[in-house]
Amino acid sequence: MENFRDQREDPVSKLVFELSKLPGIGEKTATRLAYFILKQDSAYPEALAGAILSAKRKVGLCRTCHTLTDGETCRICSNAQRDLFHMVLIDSALKAGKLPLARMLLSERTGDKPNSRWSWLRFAEALEGSGDAAQAAVARARASMLKAA
Repeated sequence: MENFRDQREDPVSKLVFELSKLPGIGEKTATRLAYFILKQDSAYPEALAGAILSAKRKVGLCRTCHTLTDGETCRICSNAQRDLFHMVLIDSALKAGKLPLARMLLSERTGDKPNSRWSWLRFAEALEGSGDAAQAAVARARASMLKAA
């Protein structure tokens, strides 16, 4: 009887063992995947290995929504229409008196866009509406500094 260590040195067993580490992949499915990969011509396993290595090197998390992306921000978050949508959403929340929602959205927006005068002015408006005059003054001062710059 082969011991387990000898089995993992066998290339097929090693491949099955590594594939079975993937989430939701048991030994049976890993064996099926291994046989599928090994039955393909040599271009397929090379392309698969290359794609995995490339993704591992180049892909990270979007700084805004934390989805996988190959840039600092994903295509959705970097879309100019998304920014316009956020501005409309913030204005709507302010006009509707939904100040906690407006503050939350503006807190996120000022973190993502710290040099946006518009965001700081709206943040000051939301803070004043919530009765936080001291923080509103800080937000207005920040907006004034951005105007001067």
